[in-house]
Amino acid sequence: MDGTGSDEGDTALGIALNETNRSGTDNASAANITTMSPEDYIEYLKSHIYPTTGEWVLIFLYICTFFVGLIGNSLVCFSIIRNKNMRTITNIFIMNLSVADLAVILICLPLSLVFDVTSTWFFGTVGCCIYSFLSTFSINVSVLTLSAISVERWYAICHPLRFHSSIGRAKMIIGFIWIASVCAALPITVTSSSIRYKSYTVYFASCYPSMLSRQGLLIYQLCFILGLYVLPLALMAFAYIQIAIVLWKNQIPRQNLQRSRQPMLNSDHNQSENDGPIESRKKAARMLIAVVVVFAICYLPNHLLNLLFFTGIATEESMRQTIIISAMIAHWLVAFNSCINPIIYNFMSGKFRREFKNAIMVCVCCCCCSRQDDKMLNNKYRVSYTAATSRKTHSSNVERTRALETSSQIVLEQI
Repeated sequence: MDGTGSDEGDTALGIALNETNRSGTDNASAANITTMSPEDYIEYLKSHIYPTTGEWVLIFLYICTFFVGLIGNSLVCFSIIRNKNMRTITNIFIMNLSVADLAVILICLPLSLVFDVTSTWFFGTVGCCIYSFLSTFSINVSVLTLSAISVERWYAICHPLRFHSSIGRAKMIIGFIWIASVCAALPITVTSSSIRYKSYTVYFASCYPSMLSRQGLLIYQLCFILGLYVLPLALMAFAYIQIAIVLWKNQIPRQNLQRSRQPMLNSDHNQSENDGPIESRKKAARMLIAVVVVFAICYLPNHLLNLLFFTGIATEESMRQTIIISAMIAHWLVAFNSCINPIIYNFMSGKFRREFKNAIMVCVCCCCCSRQDDKMLNNKYRVSYTAATSRKTHSSNVERTRALETSSQIVLEQI
């Protein structure tokens, strides 16, 4: 999800950033460049891709995002897999969302960082296709999963008598989400390739759908924003507004309360039997709404800049430096979205918070136990080694004593 967002992110903004840096490089000393040898020109390009002070700040933010996202999403998956009580329908979807975020964190984020800082795609056409597929696939999975969660909650709270969901059905929906995401990612994948600025060097190479024209990219981007941003957000807004009206006006049908023996995400034992399910669902609804709002905010700058670029507004000479800075911030925001969800779960869900603590304690205990086992093993080896040495020393002393006795007997016999 990102310039990590999706290839649409690096498609438009990557081209803009790449073209801008090229233009800046060429305009800086056009007369000198024309007389440079290929070796001198490569050295000249190297000097332009080294990170600036502002880009070092960006690198630091990406590193923090990487570790927070990796640890947080891993804890989400571990907590749900480890504890059967956490395997609710909503949490199964949340784990699917974390898996998509992990793919972004582990694969897309590092590649996007290198491209944003150096304005160069170093990983060839194969790497470009893989990156284009995974980045687009992950954003599709995230959007469709958030939509599925909102619809599932809407049915469960607003229309409980028509709600017959199950873990099996949730897994089927997740399978459909993955298939649909793969299909939506294929067009951008098969048209992507790595294009070199100069044939004899990889510096300032681009990764984008080079087989599509500017107009084709604009049409694709409009369809993508409409189908996988605007419409899903409209669906989620409708669902959560309805949920909020039902929950905060206490209009949940009695049948729904009777069926809600287990809270959706939280369980506060201090609540009364009547208020427990309602309060739990209110807290869960707040958490899910927060996840959706953060998602919408993080992806909005990326989509807006893409539209500005494809409509030609962002290619004006006066906006070049602004576009470069905006593109880097927009790409980081999309990467940031992949690490923020576990933090939201921790602050807004008591049960997730407890499970995170338990998971951390399990990991700490496992590390301590493994260290103790190593120490015991080393001590055991030392003891066994010392005992063996003692036995060996004792046996050698016995042999010496016997040898002395034998020699003394021989001397006595000779006498």
